[in-house]
This record gives sequence, C-alpha cells and structure tokens, in this order.
Amino acid sequence: METVRDGDLEIVMAGPTGYGNNVFVVIDRSSGEAAFIDAPGEPDVNVAAAVAAGVNPAKILLTHGHFDHTPAIEALKKVRRPALCRWREPGLKDGQLDAAVKHGDEVKVGNLSFRVVSVPGHTPGSTTYVCGKHAFVGDTLFPGGPGRSKDNAALQQEIASITRELFALPRRHHDLAGARRHHHDRGEQAGIRGLRRQRACHRPLR
Repeated sequence: METVRDGDLEIVMAGPTGYGNNVFVVIDRSSGEAAFIDAPGEPDVNVAAAVAAGVNPAKILLTHGHFDHTPAIEALKKVRRPALCRWREPGLKDGQLDAAVKHGDEVKVGNLSFRVVSVPGHTPGSTTYVCGKHAFVGDTLFPGGPGRSKDNAALQQEIASITRELFALPRRHHDLAGARRHHHDRGEQAGIRGLRRQRACHRPLR
C-alpha cells in the first residue's frame, strides 16, 4: 500500500487486485471525507484500503464501465455509496449508476473538488478526474501511449481526447492510471511523454 499526501488531499493506492488493477482511495484530510476511484477486483481489498486509512468513502467515481474496473461496485454500494459516471457508459448494469456526470462538472469530496474531464475513446464515456495536480485517468493513458480501444476509429478518438484534454494539463500534473501492470510515473507524466514520442508532430507543452 502506498500513500501520497498533497496538502489536504491524501491518495491511498493498494492492490493489485482483480485483473491487476490498482485500488485508489482519495481523502480530504480537512474533513475526513473520502471516495473510491473505480471499484476493481475484490470488495475486501477496496474496503481494507479505506479501513487502513481510517476512512469510510462516501462515493465511487468511475473512470469507465469496463468489467475490470467495476466488479466490486455492487458490494461497495450496499453501504449507500453512490456511483458516479458519465451518461451512457457501456458495461454498467442496471442500477449500478446513481448519478451521471458531464464534462466540466465538479465532484466534491469534502472540501476538495474533482473536475470531470471527458476523454472518450477507450470507452465512449471514459472520464478523467482532476484534483489539484493529480489526474486519475483510468485506462485512457499509460506510459507507452493510449489504452486499448475497440477499433481504429475509437483509437483516433482516444488520441484526440488525450491531445485535447490531457496534453492541456500543466506538466506538474501526475497521471494515476488504473492498472498496476502498467507502470505509472507520478513525477514526469510518463504516459503523456510516451505518446508525444509516438506523435512527434505534436507541439510539446510549455
């Protein structure tokens, strides 16, 4: 288990669980309120991460609806944790989504705000949550480039999303990806730099 503290924001990362996915718990230490980012793998692994941090997350912020990011969702929701995701995200079952979010929305976790950024491509409703200098990108971006997409059209959409939204983030942003089997570099935006190497025509961030 790893912990990152940045002001009032604390990020707990546990796992791997399920298909090699990370468990993320985000905490506002000024209020004690917390949330899960996705619901991967075994419910007990998610709950254990929260218990170790001394919090009881009140909501689940879903980056997308793929089966490896949602298997624990029903168990976690039993204790009245609403799940938030973009509208019409495939893979979610009836009753799993409690509230839809859209690009530009702000989701509150205590006194912290997580900005909703639409990054379609990996899935139609793929979403990044940005809080301060931390971006939770799900499976949209990894150190070697974009996450897997279903076809070339979706890949082009995903690359456009990364270019338009994630390249626009200041260099200080740290990308936290969804799967431990893909290394994530909190210090240097390895995913964005890796994609830029593949697309040399793209103008580097200032």
